[in-house]
Amino acid sequence: MGARPVALLLAVTVLSAVRAATPLTYPDAPRGPVVDSYHGHTVADPYRWLEDSSTSESARWLRSEAQLTTDYLSTLHTRNHIARRLTELSDSGHMDVPWCEAGKVFWLESRAGRPQPVLRVASTPGEKGRDFFDPNRISPDGSVEVSDLLVSPDAHLLAYRAARGGADRGEIRVRDMASDRDTPDVVDGYNACWTRDGRGFFYAQPVRTAGSDDSSARAGMRACYHRLGDTQDHDVRVVEWGQSASWIYFMTSEDGRHAAAVAEMGPVSEIYMVD
Repeated sequence: MGARPVALLLAVTVLSAVRAATPLTYPDAPRGPVVDSYHGHTVADPYRWLEDSSTSESARWLRSEAQLTTDYLSTLHTRNHIARRLTELSDSGHMDVPWCEAGKVFWLESRAGRPQPVLRVASTPGEKGRDFFDPNRISPDGSVEVSDLLVSPDAHLLAYRAARGGADRGEIRVRDMASDRDTPDVVDGYNACWTRDGRGFFYAQPVRTAGSDDSSARAGMRACYHRLGDTQDHDVRVVEWGQSASWIYFMTSEDGRHAAAVAEMGPVSEIYMVD
């Protein structure tokens, strides 16, 4: 057995010994009364209140849990060594699979010290390229998750999803790449898909339960279309599904004539075609 496996085994042994010798007192998490009904079956969700981190109750519980974790980890003698090794591994950097748009090559590239990957662009395959969009400028500490980066067909605009704290509920924003500024277009939803004319995009949106802002309390899913420059209340509601639809995404044909909205429903999917 080499030196590294031995060190890892020793670290695990020490962690187990400390855990066994030091009983932990976890902060109290009261059980709430939330119960959902799915197809005639009731499912209790007693900790739904913790999904809203903006409430005083959730914030207090999170602070207590964080303090418990900090106090526990501070007792581990191997903590600094493990932290250094994990930092080395996470800082190695990598790139995702590239794709083409508007005759250019785009790819996401993770870098050391940056919490979120950077969108890069090159004129031809094999070029080193340049930064096209850096989410870390929007949120240097990574507290706002920037995802679902979608370049418009002419590469003049970029649609992206921003979610504070990585929450399920987020908003689609549009950035003008020439000015490097966001346009007034802000849409509550996800999974944007540009139409080939670049005048707007399809997107998915949960149908909220009446009177609830809770991202997990939804009555269904809908596919919508947003035209650039319009407010969201003018968006077209293309088709709506009930709670059986767990996820929606879109595809457009190369000639721009047709679009497909795909609703995943467990082991099957329903495809809705749009002319």
